[in-house]
Amino acid sequence: MPTGKRSIRRPQASQKRPSMLQLLPDGIILLDGAGRITEINPPARKLTGLTERKALGKSILDVFPEWEGWDEQLRRTGSKAVVRSPAQPDCTLEIIRLFAPSGRGKRAASLISIHDISDRIRMEEDHKRSLELLLDKNTSIQALSASLRDQAIRDPVTSLFNRCYIVEALKHELARAARSKAPVSVLRIRLDQYQKAGEVYGDKAVVEILKIMGSLVYRYIRRGDLASRLSGEDFLVVMPGASPSIAEPRAERLREAFHDSILNYLGSKIDCTFSCGIASYPVQGETVDGLLESAELALQESIAAGGNRVTSR
Repeated sequence: MPTGKRSIRRPQASQKRPSMLQLLPDGIILLDGAGRITEINPPARKLTGLTERKALGKSILDVFPEWEGWDEQLRRTGSKAVVRSPAQPDCTLEIIRLFAPSGRGKRAASLISIHDISDRIRMEEDHKRSLELLLDKNTSIQALSASLRDQAIRDPVTSLFNRCYIVEALKHELARAARSKAPVSVLRIRLDQYQKAGEVYGDKAVVEILKIMGSLVYRYIRRGDLASRLSGEDFLVVMPGASPSIAEPRAERLREAFHDSILNYLGSKIDCTFSCGIASYPVQGETVDGLLESAELALQESIAAGGNRVTSR
């Protein structure tokens, strides 16, 4: 008679499911009544620079020095404030604080919502600058208005300004720079993979690359800068008040961000790189044509050197 031992199947431990807060796109921090962090989701960690190991169970004042300033603004405005991200200096945040109901004599727990409003502010700045351009000089207004009646001022794929608008805007900025003796730099950008991606993967892949570029340009240019898709794979960024020492590092950060944005398209990875040429008023050119020609020469140097680089004249 067989005497083998019966095997016992142990139930597998159930995996811990992430809470709903961990799945939200906006940053969320939960504080208990003593101001200790009880939960912080991934977007909040990215925008504040905190980690779960550093934050959970700790007083927010001890692990997050910026909280004192945030808290002061929230107390002054009620429940909403606009602040800078300590982890991403170019990022503007809207923070909202909500308190949970509490028993008598108990300090209330609170929820801190953190939302990135950088793109919205940049769009508002663009709109404001458009109005300033339209109101600056009657003659310029009439010429620009006649052109804008026939075509939109933005590229439909990237939402950047189009060629017509950026050329008029550059004329305006050079005239203002001549009066104030301030520099103006331009970035002449050409996507390295545009033609190849179109031939190998088709127009849809090209559109995705253009969308990535458009989004990153908005994120990495300064407030007050103007960005345009000239045509095809060509882009132009106008940087009022920027010398080459300011424009070149900004272009390098944009180049690195674009290079890191590898596009996964239908199972294939498409590298994203661009070549860039920089020229500045008044040294490399005092007119629109002269400045753009100098930037184009610098761009050609980047392309000749193998692409994926920034060249300043």
